[in-house]
Amino acid sequence: LELSAYTFDSLSFMLDSCVRQQFLSTASDREAVLLLCHLVGYKLRPPTSASVVCLAEISEAIGVDLVIPEGTTIETETGVVFEAITEQVIPAGETSAEITLVEGQTIEETFTATGASFLEVALQQYPMIEGSLTVTVDGFAWTKVDSLIYADAVSDNFEVILDTQNAAKIRFGDGVSGQIPPASSQISVVYRVGGGLQGNSPIQSILNYVVQGVKSGSDPEEFVRVLFTNNER
Repeated sequence: LELSAYTFDSLSFMLDSCVRQQFLSTASDREAVLLLCHLVGYKLRPPTSASVVCLAEISEAIGVDLVIPEGTTIETETGVVFEAITEQVIPAGETSAEITLVEGQTIEETFTATGASFLEVALQQYPMIEGSLTVTVDGFAWTKVDSLIYADAVSDNFEVILDTQNAAKIRFGDGVSGQIPPASSQISVVYRVGGGLQGNSPIQSILNYVVQGVKSGSDPEEFVRVLFTNNER
């Protein structure tokens, strides 16, 4: 009798729990929320990046622009990575400039298409930052859509599927809802990982971090030592 009571009590608890996950107002599991949103075509937004304005300084002025190349990375004292997502410049004749950095790091991955319908490729790092994804197939850019239901047989479209950790899978079409990448074609995916509260770095958490700037037009390239400090969050 006790064993039967225990069994039915446990079963009742699990059934109640399952029912709670079927409604947004009571769901407590992130995966359940994602699935419920998927039913109405809504996708939760992945993390976004914080940005910070740093003071970049050199020891003496030079006669040409000093370029901080796109992709230059800088770390805070706690290991949070910031990146120059566009080329930054200290103007000729100046010893300092304000440089904007964005939290996160750029990743590039390459896959080989199999020619299968609804091909999915899973990105190896996460969480993926909102708006950072670009996909090319044999060098040609494809376009992200919210759902492949909006694509047709000639559309170079793909959709992104995120799991509970914001790890991403790229899904291509089946020849009806979006094109199939040709077999053996090279799929290149560039994205950034990071985002979230970790990017809210304290003042001077980047302090005298050294990078190499490139003298504009120098051939061969000449480098100058640049010190970075963030005087704001």
